[in-house]
Amino acid sequence: AKLAIENAGLEMGRVELEHSARPAGQVIRVSPSSGQQVALPARVDLVVSRGPATAEVPSLIGQSLPQARGRLQTLGLQVGIVEIDTTSIEVANTVISQEPEAGQAVASGAMVKLVISGRRR
Repeated sequence: AKLAIENAGLEMGRVELEHSARPAGQVIRVSPSSGQQVALPARVDLVVSRGPATAEVPSLIGQSLPQARGRLQTLGLQVGIVEIDTTSIEVANTVISQEPEAGQAVASGAMVKLVISGRRR
């Protein structure tokens, strides 16, 4: 990006880093925007991706489904597939397993699969 800016007769301005779904190092935004005419000398500011933000998956075992959902939401994660284990002896609606496991780093917004105790209707 720097070479393209300099080849256009412009100067490199500020470079900010921001988490994004785009790969680290990829330019997310430029200001002034591409194609916009500017008077020389002009600076071009860039926002560059740091890559996806990550979060550590918490242990949800023993929590109720609503508690687990709330905990994940506060960390920027989501409940994914929820399976019901009808053979579990735990109190109904209690998380008995999860995937990924606690302590793993995942991308922000990732889904966590839960298995809860309960009876099928």
